[in-house]
Amino acid sequence: MDVNWWLVGALALPGLLVAMILWISWQNWRTRHWRTAIGRIVESRNASRDIRSTESHLIAGREGHSATVVTTDKIDRKNFADIAYEYAVAGRTFLGRQVGPGADHGNLDVVDLLQHYPKGKVVTVWYDPASPGESILQRDDPRRLRAAWFGVAVLAAAIVGGFLAFDHILAFVKAHAANPRRTPLIMFALAVALLMVLMAWAAARRARAMRAWPTADGVVVQSRVEKMTTRRTRRSRTTTTPFYVPRVIYRFRAEGVDIDGDQFGRMVSSTASGVAERFATSFPVGMRLVVHFDPNEPTTAVVGPTAGILPFTLLVAATALVTVAYVLSL
Repeated sequence: MDVNWWLVGALALPGLLVAMILWISWQNWRTRHWRTAIGRIVESRNASRDIRSTESHLIAGREGHSATVVTTDKIDRKNFADIAYEYAVAGRTFLGRQVGPGADHGNLDVVDLLQHYPKGKVVTVWYDPASPGESILQRDDPRRLRAAWFGVAVLAAAIVGGFLAFDHILAFVKAHAANPRRTPLIMFALAVALLMVLMAWAAARRARAMRAWPTADGVVVQSRVEKMTTRRTRRSRTTTTPFYVPRVIYRFRAEGVDIDGDQFGRMVSSTASGVAERFATSFPVGMRLVVHFDPNEPTTAVVGPTAGILPFTLLVAATALVTVAYVLSL
């Protein structure tokens, strides 16, 4: 039986989501015998900081050539709900900072958590009786886990359905193409064109939604240029290319919480430092801004929301690819 490795690769994403849900479920199961104590919130504030990470992807080599691994530095400004609480077990006082069972990756439920756990509030603390210093304030809602399982099922079904539709289109193209040997090129052109159309639609829709978000007055609190690198590794040989990113951090207030952001509708990064410096210089510290923020998650914010010419460019490229596919089918 032949295995469709493309389908297997595409299902890696829902597989990763399944692993995450199982991890959360295991964390909940692990705390099933934990006991409770009465505690009090002693600290509740938003903590913003830069988070550095790397992003890697694989570029397949041409026939007879090895693949290249491209790794790019990333830096993002993220907000964290910094919540601390005190509780007592057997006459000993403990200080806890873990709100839920999972790791906090930032920019998630920050405002909701700070509003739900203000300083001075009396709370119920779940703690491990074998290690009372290990504690949490809340466990994940089973309803959210069920919704996550449903979302994964829909995603997997969409991927499988897409591959089945691809097979039918492939059979149609083979039957109608003047030269069946061109079928892979035709299918590749059509697939990339469809992806570009979807990307253009998503970018335009996203920009339109962001422009409709509520706004808040913001102020630039940091403006600088950060030097970062892109590394290309092929056959154990690595070449490094520097690039420069403008780091303009602005602060605004939403629902009573001060929030930091770094997203702009137009952002410039370049291998030439002058390009990034000009962008950063155009936003000096103290400059007033209008910030659009997501009402459901205020830490998601942007200044000057726009899709630019990206949707138009993608649609033009998609049209060109469809034309190429049509010519190849003749």
